Amino acid sequence: MPRSPVSAEDCLLQFIRAQSEVKARFAPLGVDPRSDSPAEFATFIKMEVDRYAAIARIAAVEPE
Repeated sequence: MPRSPVSAEDCLLQFIRAQSEVKARFAPLGVDPRSDSPAEFATFIKMEVDRYAAIARIAAVEPE
């Protein structure tokens, strides 16, 4: 079975993030590239949406 485009892209990004040149370019910026899987990233995004939705509810923010 062929891999999904997301899976193929994830493999490529993991390879790129592992390169010493890439790490060296990010280091002075204080950036540590993450190597989350697509499922881990989806979980992170859901947690962030839930977190900011709660903040919006507490602040009584209404959509315009």
